Amino acid sequence: MKKNLLLAVLLGFIQHASGQNTFPATGKVGIGTSTPQEILHVNGISIFAGGNSNLDNINSTMNLNYLANSAQMVIGWNRGRGSGEINFIANQGAGNTGGFSFINHNNSNVEKQLMWILGNGQVLIGDTQGKQGNYKLVVAGDAIATSLTIKTVANWPDYVFKPAYKLKPLIELKNYIDENHHLPDMPSAEQIDKEGLNLGEMNKLLLKKVEELTLYLIEKDKEIKEHEEKLTLQTKRIDELRVKLDLLNKRKFKNN
Repeated sequence: MKKNLLLAVLLGFIQHASGQNTFPATGKVGIGTSTPQEILHVNGISIFAGGNSNLDNINSTMNLNYLANSAQMVIGWNRGRGSGEINFIANQGAGNTGGFSFINHNNSNVEKQLMWILGNGQVLIGDTQGKQGNYKLVVAGDAIATSLTIKTVANWPDYVFKPAYKLKPLIELKNYIDENHHLPDMPSAEQIDKEGLNLGEMNKLLLKKVEELTLYLIEKDKEIKEHEEKLTLQTKRIDELRVKLDLLNKRKFKNN
């Protein structure tokens, strides 16, 4: 019985491909349903792939050239040749973007794009289509993570602590702030509104400013200590002069 059902299903697909009527007569095949809505309608749990779906072919990469211009998808396993991953390989057909789109269709027949992995590798989460620019990951809304590492930040500002680095005099810094209303090297509010905030670049700039501030504090601390030493010497000199003046006054009073 099962063999006859499987044979009927396969026959239906063959007949549909050849433009003939299928089984059942509607031209659609239903498994677990008597009212199929599409060519193949499965009502129930389905299992795809397995050990026999190895797309690696062990010694050579399996040729999937038949997918070109087909708008078809292959589901298989182990395309990474040893990784053991499940593969979804789709051809974009006549489209100009490709990739995989995940869409929610609610009970009011309203669709909402949840995520789209574009054919060029960009990942869009939420309603971000047309806003992705050249970014690899675009999120429409808030995002949270327990840890985030940003790598390959060039020219990390350790150079600030090298002897050759010259700090801008504070009076020049004040004049710059008065004129531009932001610190040198830092983006303006208008620039952030227009271009957004690059976390890696901003952290580099903030570190630079912290290091410069540290040098300013060290410099000011040195100046304060020099002033304190001068004040101490001046106080000592004044005390010595006061003693001498007292002696002179005493002698003058004695002579009188």
